[in-house]
Amino acid sequence: MAHQKSELLQNIILGGQDGLVNVLGLSIGVAGATGSREMVLISGIAAMLAESISMGAVAYTTGRTAVKCEKKTRKDADFSEKDLQKLILAGKKAGLSTGKLLLVQSCCAHRKDDHRTPMERAALVWFSTMCGSFIPIAPYLFLSVSEALPISLVLALLSLFITGTVRARATGEKWADAGLEMVIVGSLATVAGYVIGTVLKVTV
Repeated sequence: MAHQKSELLQNIILGGQDGLVNVLGLSIGVAGATGSREMVLISGIAAMLAESISMGAVAYTTGRTAVKCEKKTRKDADFSEKDLQKLILAGKKAGLSTGKLLLVQSCCAHRKDDHRTPMERAALVWFSTMCGSFIPIAPYLFLSVSEALPISLVLALLSLFITGTVRARATGEKWADAGLEMVIVGSLATVAGYVIGTVLKVTV
């Protein structure tokens, strides 16, 4: 159960942070280069769709790889059913108690996979990326570039900070440190996008 919660949080942060940071940097760059609300929306929505599909595909292929590697590792390391029965029989002859025999059996038998299937992981990462990507461009649906840009920035950085605090509850980190770390990562992408947009505007 703990492993499942950890994997769930990892997938949500993976998709959400990637989508938010990428589209935030892109929207800032396009807004700085063109000043056009329509261009920000078109480029942002295109990036949201492309990034979410790409992230979902990557999550699926990496999930498939993890499953195959884990199965191979278990196949190489675990006892066969025949070997297991021989071991249990030898234990009985040696006078091991029933409890100890059951413990041996549970340790040697294959464990049931406790992680999400590759398709479930892909769907979760895809959805998280879509949600994260939508946050920075949402204000541009209703406001001009000059009005939407600061609101977009605040919403995005606030979302990153909240994500960091949620992560802190699961990892035991200090919530302020985790939130600040997420904000710094997003801010670096934002600054890069703004600088690129400004340079493009000058050279046009």
